[in-house]
Amino acid sequence: ARCTTWSPCRPWRAVVLDRAVGHQRGARARRRAKSREVAKRRAGLATDRAADIAAFRAMLTEARARIPGWTLSAKGFAPARKGLRKTYAQARRGLDHAREARSPEAFHDWRKAVKYHWYHAQLLRPITPERIDPQRGMAKELAELLGNHHDLHDMRAHLAAGGFDAAAVAAMQTPITQEMARLEAAALTLGHRLLAD
Repeated sequence: ARCTTWSPCRPWRAVVLDRAVGHQRGARARRRAKSREVAKRRAGLATDRAADIAAFRAMLTEARARIPGWTLSAKGFAPARKGLRKTYAQARRGLDHAREARSPEAFHDWRKAVKYHWYHAQLLRPITPERIDPQRGMAKELAELLGNHHDLHDMRAHLAAGGFDAAAVAAMQTPITQEMARLEAAALTLGHRLLAD
């Protein structure tokens, strides 16, 4: 049996596209119709994204309006101390694990914990800047060292998997490994200063 425009043996997209171009059978007409359909979908996605962003902005504005009504049960640094200690302890455990494991994954996990600690210190800076600034500065520097280490790890993986010239990849391995080792040593030294018990 021959597949006609409305036959069940025809793919549904072809049927829809045939209908969209007034039953013209040319491949060129189908491609133009498909391009129009894709453009319409993209426009819809952009509209949905704009609506989502607007709704999120409205939620943030409402939350900001409620901030003055928030109350704390304690004053000064005491309410924030528990959270700062928690992120500090996580960063300390990350240091210990990175020092023992010496793996790129361990250093990356440590970086995440250090960044949480840095973000927390950023939030608390207005309360007591003289106590927080040294901690905050070292945490930022450490997070950058660990970020550079992770970038080199990713670069090495991309070079190995990317179909590059084998000789060029081999030539890059030693400098990447040496720089990663230098970053590890610098990060461990700074980590011990930042996270001293």
